[in-house]
Amino acid sequence: MNNVLIVDDEVAMRAALEASFRRGGWRVQTATGVSDALSKFRTGPFELVVTDMRMTDGDGLQVMQGVRAFVPETPVILLTAYGSVPGAVQAIREGACDYLQKPVSFEQLESTAERFLASHNVSGKDEPLFEGIACSARFRAVIARAQRVSQTDADILIEAESGTGKELLARADPSGQPA
Repeated sequence: MNNVLIVDDEVAMRAALEASFRRGGWRVQTATGVSDALSKFRTGPFELVVTDMRMTDGDGLQVMQGVRAFVPETPVILLTAYGSVPGAVQAIREGACDYLQKPVSFEQLESTAERFLASHNVSGKDEPLFEGIACSARFRAVIARAQRVSQTDADILIEAESGTGKELLARADPSGQPA
């Protein structure tokens, strides 16, 4: 079951998206704006972020930039009621996996999400991540953090149950490959 974070300052839209994704078998968390979204994103793995473009405390590009800073490979779909070609071009250039005009059917939204998630995992866009051992979003987030920490002189403590790959992570070079 995939986890999605839905970000929209409009209560009705947020509730409709939440209900649709839940019916589609997704685990859903919602956020009311940029700061709420970034706070919730840090708590936990999300395979997908769906965000409104215009919100009272910022915009979807800010959400996407915050997501990219934390877990760069997370797909972000931007939704807007004020679509424009320049806006779409900017969103895609900055890394959105799609830019959809409201109102959008859930079938179109889910199709976009499923297509991107399938191609993202199959096409090799992901980093090699221990030769196929790691495929979950949570483990990709761990690798992304480890890669950021590897660029510093900081010492880290890796805690997990036996057999979860702590030694592989500890010995990995900064590219995410085991040594």
